[in-house]
Amino acid sequence: MFIPFKSKLVFAGILFLVSFQTALAVPPATSAGTTEALVSPYYVDADAGILVGGGDGLPGFNVRLNGKINTETPLFLGGEVGLFFFSNYYSSGVVVPILANLTTVFSATRQIRPQIGVSAGPVISTGDGYSTARFGLFLNPGATFDLSRDISMNVLARFGIIGSNFVALPELGLSFAI
Repeated sequence: MFIPFKSKLVFAGILFLVSFQTALAVPPATSAGTTEALVSPYYVDADAGILVGGGDGLPGFNVRLNGKINTETPLFLGGEVGLFFFSNYYSSGVVVPILANLTTVFSATRQIRPQIGVSAGPVISTGDGYSTARFGLFLNPGATFDLSRDISMNVLARFGIIGSNFVALPELGLSFAI
């Protein structure tokens, strides 16, 4: 199914606005009422999402490992791998993104911790006797909602390109400090 480019831009704009409307987080507080950094500078995300592009929605999951670049900045560097499934009248198979990512976390107030990042790398599709690899590039706006000192809930409204195709990847998941 062909989706016009203008419709894709409108969809991306809506996802972008929704991601910042839902960017609420409650970081853990110290006894003095100030915010406290995460217990560990390293964390693992396990997210479920739907890869939307070309009229298809592919359910799947994504796992990310991130580490703080240094203690002075809110920048995290990491890698991720995902597994998304597709099946239609013509074929079935999997899409496997293998991406490097860079994320920054904003702490504007005690209740809000939005984040934005970028991910890039190969995206491999395979199934029914074929295999392709294309370059993927995603912008990753979202937010983190702390559930405890070591566990957070993530909401991401990712969008970008795989090859020459516009895609969106909304995700919801958990983040664990390690």
